[in-house]
Amino acid sequence: MSKTIIIYVVALCSFSTVQAQDSLLIKQLTQHVETFSIQDSIFQGKGWTTLLKEIEKSGNVLIGESHFTKEIPYFTSQIATHHFFDNFIFEIDPFSAAILEDKIKNLNASGLEAYYKTYGENFSFYASKPEYELLKQLAKAGTSFIGTDQIIKIGDRLIFSELASETKNETAKVIFNRIVTKSAKYYDAFLEDTSKDFYIETKEFLNDLEALSSLDLSEKEKKCIAAFYTTVKIFNTDDHSFRIDVMKHQLMNRYDDWGVRGKKNLFKYGAVHAPKGESLLRIYDIGNLVNNISDSHFDTSLHIMIVGMTGTSGAPFKGFPPQNVSYEKGMLQPISLFFNAVKGDQWHCFDTRPIWKAYLRGELTIKSTMIKRILKGYDYVIIIPEVTAAVVEKK
Repeated sequence: MSKTIIIYVVALCSFSTVQAQDSLLIKQLTQHVETFSIQDSIFQGKGWTTLLKEIEKSGNVLIGESHFTKEIPYFTSQIATHHFFDNFIFEIDPFSAAILEDKIKNLNASGLEAYYKTYGENFSFYASKPEYELLKQLAKAGTSFIGTDQIIKIGDRLIFSELASETKNETAKVIFNRIVTKSAKYYDAFLEDTSKDFYIETKEFLNDLEALSSLDLSEKEKKCIAAFYTTVKIFNTDDHSFRIDVMKHQLMNRYDDWGVRGKKNLFKYGAVHAPKGESLLRIYDIGNLVNNISDSHFDTSLHIMIVGMTGTSGAPFKGFPPQNVSYEKGMLQPISLFFNAVKGDQWHCFDTRPIWKAYLRGELTIKSTMIKRILKGYDYVIIIPEVTAAVVEKK
């Protein structure tokens, strides 16, 4: 037999083996899936009923999402309609979270709407109307907000405008207001030309921080300045590991508010952050920390991954067009086997726990590291057949 034929036969056998392995996994997925759908503005179906029962049993519920869709904040809203949460812990900085909670709970309807029109685009992942409405629902139900992330590149305008209204130091007030003005100016320039820097990325901004650091400031103001230095370091070094350390540190700073036994907490993060084991980016993230703390209380944490299969998703900046979502390429491609098990237009809820157990028993061979991290790290994977973009509207 020629060398060429041998290579062809080996390649064909390898391909057949991979196909067989994939077929076994898809079979497992189809055996452990329940569906649900939106009917008369509410979710109905066996999958939804199962999820609500699982959420009832869990002290910590973590949603790992794909960002910028209308469907996922709606999904989260429906969960919050059925279950009260003491805390909503989410992917925003602590200062912005506190500002948002205060404004929603204390401003009247017209005042709140005016505030959103002025500063809404600075609300990070919650700048779009569906996400903002979710925050309003949670805050008005009495849920407290806990932010853990670094400050976003346009978050300086939101935070320093608040500090300017509170400070007792007149020199600081001048600098705070200057930052607010500069931030808006640089952001508008970025919207015209995305190659331009945000104000937070400039030497001038660092000079402002240095000037503020020399003043007699309140403890809150000092903490904000320190947080901006940390944020600038994250952006300058592009150090994801350091960012995650900061997120975990800021979560633990609020441990007494959420970590004690008896609290019920809802977490909402990008899907890379929320698995109970190693994250999708090969680091131990928020999901792992929360899972360990739940274990220490003899409690359970529930980890739910939810992504769209097709459709469109939004962007973090106003006026940016929606982007196409495709399971055949990009970030979703590694989990395409889940999509191969989706039939019809209902939402599919895969229970990954028995599938992972089958793998541990040697009944499945899974080559994909990403698939293994998802099966081990998430209790449920929800696939939405088609999603629609949640965009940041022009005010």
